[in-house]
Amino acid sequence: MRIAIFLDTDHLSGPARLARDFAVDARRLGHQIVMVGLVRGAPAHDNAFTRAMADADLPTEILRERFRFDPAIVPQFLRLLDRFQPDLYQSHGYKGSFLGCRARRGALRWQAVFHGFTWENWRVRLYHALDARWLRRADEVVVVSRPFGRELARRGVQPDRIRWVPNAIAPLPSAPRDARLRRDLGAAAPADFLVGCIGRLSPEKGPDIFIRALALAAAGRPQLRAVLVGDGPLRDACRRLIAESNLADRVRLAGFTDNPAAIYPQLDLLVIPSRSEGLPTVLLEAMQTGVPVVSTRVGGVPDLVRDGETALLAPLNDPPALAAAIGRAADDSALREHLARQAGRLALERLSVAARARTLLDHAAALVAGRPLPPEEPLP
Repeated sequence: MRIAIFLDTDHLSGPARLARDFAVDARRLGHQIVMVGLVRGAPAHDNAFTRAMADADLPTEILRERFRFDPAIVPQFLRLLDRFQPDLYQSHGYKGSFLGCRARRGALRWQAVFHGFTWENWRVRLYHALDARWLRRADEVVVVSRPFGRELARRGVQPDRIRWVPNAIAPLPSAPRDARLRRDLGAAAPADFLVGCIGRLSPEKGPDIFIRALALAAAGRPQLRAVLVGDGPLRDACRRLIAESNLADRVRLAGFTDNPAAIYPQLDLLVIPSRSEGLPTVLLEAMQTGVPVVSTRVGGVPDLVRDGETALLAPLNDPPALAAAIGRAADDSALREHLARQAGRLALERLSVAARARTLLDHAAALVAGRPLPPEEPLP
C-alpha cells in the first residue's frame, strides 16, 4: 500500500512518535510511506519533526499555512496526493480531519487516529466539536480508549467504523540508575523514595492533583520525594501550590526534557494524575522500563491495566484516593515488583510497535479492499 500520514506538528509529540514508529514498521513490511507535517509562517523544513523523520529515513513533505485554518493548505495537500497517489490517508488531529474531508475522492480510504479531548479554552473545545463532525466521514476512526469511542459514537460517528487500538512505543534506549541524576531530580539520599510525574503542566494532566496527593502521602513518610518533569501554563501555579503545601524541600519542578529515557530508571514510582487522557505514552514507557505505576482511571488506562495487577488505579479528581495508592505502593516493595513484572509482560506481549502496526495495517488492507473492518482483539 501507499500511505500518506498527516500530523499538525513541528516537534516530536506523542502522536508524532506513534506515527513515526508505525511508519517505520510499515515501511519495513514493504509499504510506501510519506509523512506530512504543517508549519505556520515562513517555510521551515528543518524542525524537530522533520529531523526525527529524517533520522528514521521517512520521506517527509511540509505544508505551510499563513494563519490557523488557512484554506491555502487544501490545494497544497491535494497536489501532494496527486503526486504520491496514496491508497490510504491516515490523519492525526483535527486539522488532519479537516483535510480528510477534502481528500474524499476516487478510491482513497481514510483512517483517522483520534488521540483524545482536552478543554484548555473555548477555541480548543470548538475544534474538538468540529473534529467530531468531520470524523463522521472517515472510513475508520481508531481510538486509544473505549470511552473516547463511546463519546464519538454519541457525537454521530458510526459505531461500526470505530475501533479501539491501544498505543504502542518503540523500545526506549537503555539508561542506568544514576545517583547524580537522582540527586538532581530531588532524591538526595540513597534511601529516598522518588515519585515522578512526567507530562505537560496543564489542567487536563492534573499536576495540582499530584501535588495535593503528595502533601497527604508525605505524612509519616520522611523518605518520600517527588519530581514533576514537564512545562506548561500551570508551572507558576504548581510552584505556589508546592510552597503552600510545605513541600518545597520534597518536590522539584525539573522542567521539560527531550530525553525521558534517562528519567525512568531514576524513579521508584510513576504517577499519572490526569483528568483527561487518551492512552498516556508515559504509561507505556513506564511499563516497558520496569517502573511501577499509580494512575487515575482516566481515558484508556482502565482498558489496558488491571488494578492491583499491572498498576494501582484511583478515581479522577480525588487527591486522598491518589495519596492512598501512592502510600500503598511506597510501603510495599513486593507489590511494586509484582506490578512492574506483570506490566512489563503485558507491554512485551501486546503493546509492541509491531503488534500495533500489524493491527492498523490489517484494518487498512480491509478498507482498501472494500471489506468489513476486523473486530477488536481483546487484551490478554
